Amino acid sequence: MVFERLFDRANFVPVVLSGGAVALMMVHVCVDVVGKFLFNAPAPGTITIVTEYYMPILTFLPLAYVHRRRAHISVEVLTKTLSPRLQFHIHHLGLVIVLVVFALLTWTTFGEAQKKLQIGAFMMEQGQRVPTWPGHFFPPVGYGLMTLLVAYELLRYLSGRADRAGFD
Repeated sequence: MVFERLFDRANFVPVVLSGGAVALMMVHVCVDVVGKFLFNAPAPGTITIVTEYYMPILTFLPLAYVHRRRAHISVEVLTKTLSPRLQFHIHHLGLVIVLVVFALLTWTTFGEAQKKLQIGAFMMEQGQRVPTWPGHFFPPVGYGLMTLLVAYELLRYLSGRADRAGFD
């Protein structure tokens, strides 16, 4: 339970950043549209900032939060007919696959982000140089949080202390 409280507190920051990114993106795009059509002066870098900053924040940072709330999309066509006990064990077997996939995603995206940092990756938009390398660090952060959470869930399962709520 201590880990869960610490994790929830640590995961609060990415969730707040995601919510803030939604609000900022809406304002940014509105300013761009108003500037473009009323003053013939769009906000510089809007497309790059939306695609390289806002969207990765929205996509990757809340992954662990959504998983913790059991809010990911799931299809239970076959498993719904099984006993709750068997569903519980199949769920945790699936988490082994999730752990491996997210650990690999964390590793590879972090390596890619480091490469982008080293070369100082940027895009040119409307004659403006917009750095893009910082946005490449959002996927490994989101994937890493998800990896930690799933590893914790599997450790609880293996120790016999996993939560059976939702499987009864």
